[in-house]
Amino acid sequence: MNPAPITVIIPTRNEERNIPRFLASLPDELPLIVVDASIDRTAELLAALRPRQTRVIKRPCSITEARQIGAEAARTEWVLFSDADIVFPSGFFSRLPRHFGADCVYGSKLSLDAYRASYRGFSYGQQLLHHAGIPAASGSNLALGRKALFAVGGFDRDLVCNEDSELVWRVKRAGFTVRFAADAPV
Repeated sequence: MNPAPITVIIPTRNEERNIPRFLASLPDELPLIVVDASIDRTAELLAALRPRQTRVIKRPCSITEARQIGAEAARTEWVLFSDADIVFPSGFFSRLPRHFGADCVYGSKLSLDAYRASYRGFSYGQQLLHHAGIPAASGSNLALGRKALFAVGGFDRDLVCNEDSELVWRVKRAGFTVRFAADAPV
């Protein structure tokens, strides 16, 4: 696999339970930036399990601020925002670049446990809204070209929820292309 010009960015707060599974699903060659507000062993596990291609920025801050800090630290053309409780399915990183003709790409977040039906319903809603011209992005599976991200000023640090959707709405309003990637769920 030729890695895409992409950096994965996750905010963390006490994710020592989720980090091993997340890292196991992430290709070793992709850069990872973690903005960590943990008081548990999250940072130590990151250092032990993924000593290369990983940058941990210790900063007690909101998820919105963490996403923006990570974006500012990235040096690749693309950034992929996700969360520590995510598992990337096999083939995700080979499918995602197919959508890089757009400026912003988002996909579904599905569940492998008791919430399977709820997440499938949410994914269906994302698709319907996208086809109606309303992006319904989730920060768990959101890739942006840094050019578009910074052209609209990045994340609104004053928001404590829906910062991901609000950012994508601004990206779209600014004339950048936004695509829902149905073939790239996490």
